[in-house]
Amino acid sequence: MSQSQLSFDLTGRIIAIDPVKTFPSGFYKRELVLDVADGQYSQSIKIEFLKERADLLENFRAGQKVTIGVNLRGNEHEQRYFNAIIGWRIQHAAGEPPAQPAPPAQQSHPVSRSQDDSDIPF
Repeated sequence: MSQSQLSFDLTGRIIAIDPVKTFPSGFYKRELVLDVADGQYSQSIKIEFLKERADLLENFRAGQKVTIGVNLRGNEHEQRYFNAIIGWRIQHAAGEPPAQPAPPAQQSHPVSRSQDDSDIPF
């Protein structure tokens, strides 16, 4: 099979984005779970973003509707078979606004100032 037959676009809503996982070899990845409509039931699909592709997830948040380009991969190890869904592109779905940056942290204890700053105790 050619590579193009194992490439797909999936559109759905982000359920979760995991933190980066780093391995002793220096390899790293990040996983995302996408809720994809499939008729009456939806499917929760885990997608891996490998190495520098993990950085693509920085501007996305849970709840956003996105379209992800994925490749299906499979391999055999000691007569056991494994499949992986590898993300290589992510973009906001049509009509979905980009994520807004997180607002700055609010000060937990507001500073009260008196009319006269001369009463500062230091």
